[in-house]
Amino acid sequence: MSELTLLDGGMGQELVARAGKATGLWSVQALLDTPDMVRAVHDSFFKAGADVATTNSYGVLPDRLAPKDLTDRLPELMELACRLACEARDAHGTGLVAGVLGPQGFSYQPDKAPAAEQAAEVYARCAQLQAPFVDLHILETMSSIDQARGGLMGAGVTGKPVWLALSVDDKDGTKLRSGEALSDIAGLLAQYQPDAVLLNCSLPEAIDVALPVLAAMGHRFGAYANGFTGIAPTFDHIGATVDVLQARTDLGPAAYGDFADGWVQQGATIVGGCCEIGPAHIVLTMTFLPNQARVVIIGGGVIGCSVAYHLAKLGWRDVVLLERKQLTSGTTWHAAGLIAQLRASANMTKMAKYSQELYGALEVETGVATGFKRVGSITAALTTERREEIFRQAAMARAFGVDVEEISPSEIGARYPHLNLDGVQAGVYLSKDGQGDPG
Repeated sequence: MSELTLLDGGMGQELVARAGKATGLWSVQALLDTPDMVRAVHDSFFKAGADVATTNSYGVLPDRLAPKDLTDRLPELMELACRLACEARDAHGTGLVAGVLGPQGFSYQPDKAPAAEQAAEVYARCAQLQAPFVDLHILETMSSIDQARGGLMGAGVTGKPVWLALSVDDKDGTKLRSGEALSDIAGLLAQYQPDAVLLNCSLPEAIDVALPVLAAMGHRFGAYANGFTGIAPTFDHIGATVDVLQARTDLGPAAYGDFADGWVQQGATIVGGCCEIGPAHIVLTMTFLPNQARVVIIGGGVIGCSVAYHLAKLGWRDVVLLERKQLTSGTTWHAAGLIAQLRASANMTKMAKYSQELYGALEVETGVATGFKRVGSITAALTTERREEIFRQAAMARAFGVDVEEISPSEIGARYPHLNLDGVQAGVYLSKDGQGDPG
């Protein structure tokens, strides 16, 4: 399974719950009145374990702001929403910020949305406002193929990754809320190639039905459901307030975690929560673990990941790796990533040679770029003793098949003219050494 990414939960409903009231502006009201509360919600979701903060910009759209004569404040509100998420991410020390682009027209009402070409102009403007701050854009609650097309056309202008989140019919997860077959989205995905495709703001039971359809399309996929009993018929126009929607009483954190576990078992690599899914749900979304394992590895740095990889290569299937934050976010993250084969002992030399061969082949094997570049390395000796030492190491390396060459000071200068050669007596050049930088 690919590394799991945990989204945050439902920003809008969490803000309504903390404010104690709902208005026609929904989550935008907090940007106007209590931006500190927005920041606090982001902090809560990061503390709960979220890897991604979604900006509080779902309703920062011209058609949502126009009835309150706030259209001219759109750039200001968009920047504020992005900055609050970035500040929370920076305070947390890790994570991504996803710029939310909500549905035009109204949520769950794709028939009220403008045509794709018209919608794309709005999304392009909003995405460009987000671009200086966010790591990616996420189009949320797209409920028809044309609505999704407009979002993809517009969000793609910044060159940043785009995630498409579709909302399906609560009674039939094989259909979008427009009534179109979910499977019919395949052509649009092939055309625009979003970086991930998700299902959002639908009942978790509907998402259970929809995910196999999405999985068959071959894109990275995921899900984040809502906790409503359903969408009330009166919740159908801009200005409608969410107090006409009812929260479920049977979808506590543990129950939601069970749904999320099922999505992961189906192959989802992005999970989180939408409306009525709060920080407590997000905590339990990531606590599911297998009941047993052949081996448990503590620590997701380069050593832990390497152990897990090589056990899997040997055929071990019940391997669990535990990491308190993100993979390689500790000591490994601070390492320079130098992969050099000139070592002081036979075993270290053999291991270093194997490492550069492995890093050079991993992308072909896994499809995931390691950032490994074979730039070669030069070790220079400034004393007779050091010259003897590195030449001895070079001879040992050669015995194990390492491509190594003893070179003179003039040859060092030819290969790396920026080096001050004063006092240099000799050097050793290894053409296959390099550096790994997956970031």
